[in-house]
Amino acid sequence: MYIIFEGMPVTGKTTTAKMIAEKLNAQYLKSVVSNTAYGDLLQIIRGREEIADLFYQSDLLIDELRVISCLRSSDVVRDKTWVSTLAHLKTHDIKIKDVSIAKLLREGYNQLKNFCIQPDLLVYL
Repeated sequence: MYIIFEGMPVTGKTTTAKMIAEKLNAQYLKSVVSNTAYGDLLQIIRGREEIADLFYQSDLLIDELRVISCLRSSDVVRDKTWVSTLAHLKTHDIKIKDVSIAKLLREGYNQLKNFCIQPDLLVYL
């Protein structure tokens, strides 16, 4: 089973997703500054938004691939994907400076999502 929690910042996505993952004995994945070594490195460059925005987007792309890998061995509860990530970044005033690069990354994501697994349940908070 694959469940995604989406929504605006401070709506309880993380809290709810973690509780559901625990109840289902599923793997919890946090997107946007993911719970990975790469996500940990992203924490270091926060505040340098001129470069951070591109890394946040690449983190999302990596997470799409993580989901496929994780679903081979367990259920997955995922906290945030593309929609809530854009809202999250906007709330924290992170702007994409280079529109052409941003457009390219979005197009790459749109192509990648055609190959990704669709969730069994999508919850908007």
